[in-house]
Amino acid sequence: MVSPGIAYLVASLPSLTSPLIVVYFLTRLLHEYQSIDLPLWAVIASVLSSIPVAILLKVSFADFIDHRRAAALGAVLPPRVYDKWPAGIGLLLQSINNLKTGYPGQSARHQLQT
Repeated sequence: MVSPGIAYLVASLPSLTSPLIVVYFLTRLLHEYQSIDLPLWAVIASVLSSIPVAILLKVSFADFIDHRRAAALGAVLPPRVYDKWPAGIGLLLQSINNLKTGYPGQSARHQLQT
């Protein structure tokens, strides 16, 4: 029996490696068919940014689908909590700070009042 963590990692491996494979094949296609050799720093930058860009595209597409489905049903999606940092990092840091110095739900209460 495989542990759940290993099973999760194996199941999510294709979604993590597919952006890297796409970048690799794009650089190979540029080299083979256009005779363009990208500098090493450009290849490294594109490889490092491929996973965050893929996640951003996946989340944006899921939001688009949610809005379309809600509109088709005549539904309204609930409002979102605004955060100036991507992926709610600012809210996470604020919650951690509230756990240390204040009340655990203090930031949620503030967001609900505004």
